[in-house]
Amino acid sequence: MIMNNSTTPSTPSGDNSTHSTSPTRPSTGRQILDIALFFIMFLLIQMVVMGGGVKLYDMIKGAGNTNLLTNGNLMVGLTLLNSVVVGAVFMALRWSPFSRSYMQKRPWAVLIWTALLALGSIPLSDAFSSLTNVKMPADALQLLTTLVTHPWGWITVGVLVPIAEEMVFRGAILRTLLNLCGHRWRWGAIVLSALLFGLAHGNMAQLLNATLLGCLLGWLYYRSGSIAPGIVFHMVNNSVAVLLVRLMPGSADMQLVDLFAGDTPRLILFMLCALCVFVPSLWQLRQRL
Repeated sequence: MIMNNSTTPSTPSGDNSTHSTSPTRPSTGRQILDIALFFIMFLLIQMVVMGGGVKLYDMIKGAGNTNLLTNGNLMVGLTLLNSVVVGAVFMALRWSPFSRSYMQKRPWAVLIWTALLALGSIPLSDAFSSLTNVKMPADALQLLTTLVTHPWGWITVGVLVPIAEEMVFRGAILRTLLNLCGHRWRWGAIVLSALLFGLAHGNMAQLLNATLLGCLLGWLYYRSGSIAPGIVFHMVNNSVAVLLVRLMPGSADMQLVDLFAGDTPRLILFMLCALCVFVPSLWQLRQRL
């Protein structure tokens, strides 16, 4: 395991190539165009797979104007396919270079602390969402509920979607931004990649939450040089969302205070417990990465 406590960017040793300066470093304009290309391609693949999939389904079934939001099998199938296509395209074009070197270092402690960091961050991000009082649009809420309540919902949302999104937003976009911005402006690169990650979710409620989590995911990538910790964090975050909606139907749109039926002392105690997980996990990762 690499113990990197320096203030210089760590050399990516995992799923992605280095974000340090190389002899063949592309020009600034080329890197900016690459970042735009990565983001647009991610959205374009989603539009083609989801939109084209619905049209193909209508042709085969002889149906018309299928409502994707209520068709669980079709929604999960297309979301699964979209994640696979995104991952395949970004790997094939080497936009998100892959290497086993990071996992060969057996960074199990880092991955465990990352999972704990994710668990501790969930109540904190939910509390932020409650403070902003921004609600998810009805269509986005129905889409999420349809996905996570399907038998294949966890495999899709909890496993494949995190892998695909980390390849795009950390493995391709943030890697290029760090090359472009350098160590001095690393947080600018992390925040910008997190903002693009939030925008890709398509609504204000998820934009705010995803941007905050994207900053944590970006920091994990910067410190480790690999998307592996980010994938673990992302999987835990999404898996908890799947579990909550399945155990508590209707919780997808609940605020944190609603889960405690307005019991403020219990809510405060719960938040303190979350901090007791989040802060030590963050400290441990800072020491180990």
